[in-house]
Amino acid sequence: MKRATARPSDLAWLILLTGVVAYEVAAKPEELLSEAVDRYLAKHKALTTGAILYTALHLVNWLPSWADLFYQAAVLGGKGPKNTVEIDLTITNECQ
Repeated sequence: MKRATARPSDLAWLILLTGVVAYEVAAKPEELLSEAVDRYLAKHKALTTGAILYTALHLVNWLPSWADLFYQAAVLGGKGPKNTVEIDLTITNECQ
């Protein structure tokens, strides 16, 4: 039987999930993360909703790489997925 191994990104998700749960358990009243989002929505509805939707689009890989700021940050840091499709947006004048 082959033993499953976790990749670094899998461990990162596990650490993130553990951190969120730990925070929620230890949070003071009215300081849950979802309650913070409620406060942000009350003051900046469009910005908060946009940030959440943008992050979701990134996570499901529905943003082209040129519009994905998370991806661009990884590229600037010398990282970045090797299985992405780059789109060449070079404009050429091929009319003769």
